[in-house]
Amino acid sequence: MRTLRTAAATGIERTSEALGVVAAAALGILMLHVVVDVIGRALWGRPLPATLEIAQYWWMPLLVFLAMAGTQRRDENIRVTLLIEGLPPRARRVADVVGLALLALVTALLLAAQTSDALHAAAIGEASLGSSVPVPIWPVKLLVLLGLAALLAQTVLGIVRALARTDDIVRADDIEHLLADGDPS
Repeated sequence: MRTLRTAAATGIERTSEALGVVAAAALGILMLHVVVDVIGRALWGRPLPATLEIAQYWWMPLLVFLAMAGTQRRDENIRVTLLIEGLPPRARRVADVVGLALLALVTALLLAAQTSDALHAAAIGEASLGSSVPVPIWPVKLLVLLGLAALLAQTVLGIVRALARTDDIVRADDIEHLLADGDPS
């Protein structure tokens, strides 16, 4: 059973990091796309068609949603710790679990809402018609689902790890050791 949990955790973490690599590649492609568009407009008076729509409907959602699970895995989300930094370790762990549970709930709600939208978009072949070239957007909506699912899995893994953490549990032999040494630190 332990190996299955370890394999599942490893799979979740590798997926989170792989999606982060795809998000980084999307950022590189977005930059290249915009540079080529600007050069084309400046030198030849001909920008790339649908640059705004492709950046808006492809690259930006991929950047955001595919990077979230890896960011959560590395604990690099912005945190306001003013209220919890003075708490004892056990209370901090409770705060971590509550925060992660709220993140899991919001992510699950987003995933549920986005699932029906993405499946409908795929069924009708949804595309942006805001430029001279139609830009299909349904494939990206499906990839957003993947990013949200990975974030949810990574968050649930974080909850399990926070609940399993034992660094805030004081053992009887630790207390005896402290009393014997007379060192309160």
